[in-house]
Amino acid sequence: MSTSTPKRSMGNWSLEAILRDLVMAWRLLWDPKVPTMLKVLIPVAALVYCLWPLDLLPFLPFDDIAVVILAMRLFAQMASSAAGTNRDGFSQAQPPRNDDTNTIDTTWRVVDPDR
Repeated sequence: MSTSTPKRSMGNWSLEAILRDLVMAWRLLWDPKVPTMLKVLIPVAALVYCLWPLDLLPFLPFDDIAVVILAMRLFAQMASSAAGTNRDGFSQAQPPRNDDTNTIDTTWRVVDPDR
């Protein structure tokens, strides 16, 4: 049995879920823990598709709206996992790491001031 939290599902397409993801994507866009490449790549790809002269549904904006919503939800999912936030956009408590690469080995001695 796994004790880890379940992965975020993109199955809920209600207006409430889309608006929640919009707010979370906006917060994560300004979060310094989210990689810059992720902040640029997905929104720029959605913008390029919207400005591209060839559409799946010509003369209708539905495909552009769908691509923007899908890109926003994808960004929210990928950025939240990269930033270590939960579904609501709040930071998850991270256990302390045993990181020996940042440890400095040294020797020391106590100096007696009365000597």
